[in-house]
Amino acid sequence: MTSKRQLKAITGAYLIDGTGADPVRDAAVLIEGDVIRDAGRGIDVPDGAEILDASGMTVMPGLVDAHVHLCLNGEPSIFSMLQHTPGLIQLMAARNALSTLEAGYTTVRDMGAPMGFAISLKRAIEMGVARGPRIMASGRIISQTGGHADFHLPIGLSFGEMSRIADGPDEVRKAAREQLKEGADWVKVCSSGGVMSPSDPVDTSQFTIHELRAAVEEAAAVGRAVASHAHGTTGIRNAVEAGVRTIEHGTIMDDEVAALMAERGAFHVPTLVATRSILEHGREGGIPKYAVEKAEQLADHPARSISRYLSKRMGPKSLRKWAHL
Repeated sequence: MTSKRQLKAITGAYLIDGTGADPVRDAAVLIEGDVIRDAGRGIDVPDGAEILDASGMTVMPGLVDAHVHLCLNGEPSIFSMLQHTPGLIQLMAARNALSTLEAGYTTVRDMGAPMGFAISLKRAIEMGVARGPRIMASGRIISQTGGHADFHLPIGLSFGEMSRIADGPDEVRKAAREQLKEGADWVKVCSSGGVMSPSDPVDTSQFTIHELRAAVEEAAAVGRAVASHAHGTTGIRNAVEAGVRTIEHGTIMDDEVAALMAERGAFHVPTLVATRSILEHGREGGIPKYAVEKAEQLADHPARSISRYLSKRMGPKSLRKWAHL
C-alpha cells in the first residue's frame, strides 16, 4: 500500500484537464506515486499528503510539440553547427531537452538529428541519465541527392550525418531500414524543397512516389510510419499518395490536396512559427539571404493551408474555433 508520504496534492489550481471540458477554478489534483488519482473541485485530500499550493496558477496536462530538432539551437544558419564537435552537439541537445521539459512540454517528436543523437537522447532520458520529455525520434533525415536535407557542401564537408542521402526505391528502402534498426520511432523523408537549404527551390517536388512508398512500406513492416518535409503542393500530394502519415510544414496546399489528406487520414504539422521567425529576424538576425527570400515567397501561404486542411478534415463549422489563424 502506498504510504501517505507518497501522496501529493496540488491545491487551489485553475485546472484545464485536456478533455475539452470547461476549466475548473480552485481545483485540486491528487497524485499517488507517479499516477494522478483524482482531479477536480471538492476532492478530499488525505491527512499527511504533501501540499503544493497552486493558487493563482494554471495546472494542465503536459504539452506536445510534434516537430522539434533538439540538436539544433535556433542559430541563424544550420551550417553554423559545423563549428561544434559531436560531443558538444549532444550536450547542447540534452540542455535543450531539459529546457523543453521545464517549459511544460512532456512529449516531443524530433524530426531529424545528426548521427542518431535524438535516439540516443531518448534512451538516456528513459534510463534516467538525462532529464527531458518523452521523445519520438526519427533519426537521420532521408533526402535525395540535392534535396532539402543534402547537407554535403561543395568544399567536401558534410554536416554531421544529419541526413542519409538515397536515390531510387532500393536505396530509400535501405536508408529507412537503417533508421529503424537504430531505433527510430518515425522515418523522416523530404518530398519537397526547403527554406533553409541553399540549393533547391522551396516548391519543387523531391523523391518519386515509388521512392516514398519504399520508405512507407519499410516503416509499416515494423509498425512505424513516415513523416515528410513538404512545402510544395506536388511534394505534399506525392507523399500522401505514397502513404505518408504526417506532412511537416504543408505550406502550399490547395483544396484538392487538403481533401486528399483528409481522405487518407494524413495529419498536417504546420510549424507556423518557422517561416514567421525567419521573416521577423531577417538578414539583420544573421539568416542567409536565400532563406529570407524563400520565406518571403511563402509568407501568405501557411494560414491559408492550415485553414484548408482543417476545413476538409473537421468541416467548415468546426473551423470557426480556429478563425484567429
